[in-house]
Amino acid sequence: MLIEFNQWKIVRLPEPYGDESRELYHPDTDPRETTNLAASMPKKTSDMVAQWNELAATTGIIAAEPDSRAPIECVRGEP
Repeated sequence: MLIEFNQWKIVRLPEPYGDESRELYHPDTDPRETTNLAASMPKKTSDMVAQWNELAATTGIIAAEPDSRAPIECVRGEP
């Protein structure tokens, strides 16, 4: 899963590519995405997940092919 709203980006990679946890980044201040802010900003993380769930429910999810190295879901959007 990848979703970007305003200056924020949330990512979740399914197994075997990740551990299903969510990572929150602020690309404007951390363009290399080296600092995962999810633990220090749980409200922002949960808000982004809620935005993802709403977007997925209303627009559908773009799914990668099985055995692909791409994340299962990938959507970019504006609030």
